[in-house]
Amino acid sequence: MPTLNRSHWTLLKAAKLTLDMSVHPSVFNGGWQSVCFGNDRFVAVGRTSNNNGHIKTSLDGVNWTYTQLGSNLTSVCYGNGRFVAVGSGLNGIFYSADGYNWTQCSSRATVGGGYFSVCYSNNLFVMVSATNMIQTSVDGDIWTDRTSPVNAGWRSITHGAGVYAAIAMTGTANRAMSSTNGTSWTSRSGLGTAYSFRYVNFGNGRFIVTGNNVSRIGTSTNGTTWSLYTTPTGVVTGSTCFANNLWLMAGASEATQLGYIPFAISSDGLAWENISTLNGVFGRSSICYGKGMYIMVDANELAQSVVVKATLSQSSAKTHNTKLIAI
Repeated sequence: MPTLNRSHWTLLKAAKLTLDMSVHPSVFNGGWQSVCFGNDRFVAVGRTSNNNGHIKTSLDGVNWTYTQLGSNLTSVCYGNGRFVAVGSGLNGIFYSADGYNWTQCSSRATVGGGYFSVCYSNNLFVMVSATNMIQTSVDGDIWTDRTSPVNAGWRSITHGAGVYAAIAMTGTANRAMSSTNGTSWTSRSGLGTAYSFRYVNFGNGRFIVTGNNVSRIGTSTNGTTWSLYTTPTGVVTGSTCFANNLWLMAGASEATQLGYIPFAISSDGLAWENISTLNGVFGRSSICYGKGMYIMVDANELAQSVVVKATLSQSSAKTHNTKLIAI
């Protein structure tokens, strides 16, 4: 495995931060999988056991308008003047200019389900699926098949440093792949096959890969060479968001159902510090940032669905030492 190209001790210098949170119950119970910010609004998408996927849209993160599309949805992003939402149903690709009125896509090269993640960059939407599919579109309406370099259940995709990077939750071979153009892909090693990673995001010059309460964090500066590091003691991994020069992570644990969400922050994605917990929220979650606040949605279908609206407040400066272990 690659070693950490720096001292194993990192000095994280940051102002003391407090996460100020307010919880807002939703009309529809859980199943919310993804939330994004674009066109001056927040859009979240979800799924349920009866395939009654739904969308909620808000201008302020508190008051939400709901739409049901009859197809489970797992990911949403914004680009090229429109939102694109994808999902696990056979008809699970929709687009919208305003986040309220949605149109089902008109053409796909391969009709199938299991779409787990979509992102937009460089004038291109790219989505990946748990059934080893990659498709691209310039407008969210007409989609083209691309060839996956390895058989895997792709779970998350993002773009940064001029590279699209995707990670898989299942597969017996490499569970990472990258592309400079979104159309031609190369498998990448380094993440192994022992960990169920769910999220990949980019910020501050680094890709970060996490799972739900897994014991490793994957990192890469270029999306091609990956390293695994031991999760710091006491930190529960989960979904991440990078904004205002800081990473925010909402820990999650499907297996143990902690009964609370622990939040951690990091300046570099390697050294993490727990800062807050939120009781009574379960399951996976998704975080985005917009209008000076973080919005997080809860994915537990059996629990009351909530939206967590949060801001990070700053007080006197302090210094923390965090030990990083490379494996």
